[in-house]
Amino acid sequence: MAWIWEMNSIDESRFTRALKEKPASIDGQTEKASFDGDHGSYTCTLSHCDCQDFTMRLKGKQPCKHILALGIALGAYDPDAVKRMFDGRRAVDELSRAYGHYYLFHAPVMADAEYDALKRKWSDLLPSD
Repeated sequence: MAWIWEMNSIDESRFTRALKEKPASIDGQTEKASFDGDHGSYTCTLSHCDCQDFTMRLKGKQPCKHILALGIALGAYDPDAVKRMFDGRRAVDELSRAYGHYYLFHAPVMADAEYDALKRKWSDLLPSD
């Protein structure tokens, strides 16, 4: 099973839609699936899909929801690891905004208690001291 996509190339909204997407059929031998959509049927492998999103918008540079759904169905990657990655991105964004604002402007954007609560919220994703 060849998962060729970097995890950080996965778009969160496509991933969320992929969790709801169910293949019409899967051939585990060839790692190929077909999906029935609103605009027709699509054939996909772990590296290519013939849907418009993959061919026109993404131009083969990111996986579409069909490729992501096939990857989940085949066990090519752990969807929980992807969810943790998105949580990590949000943690970095929130903490860097709060921390960065303080150091840039020497003025906190939140009270110490709020910042501590934010750090506790994301503590499982932060390195321990």
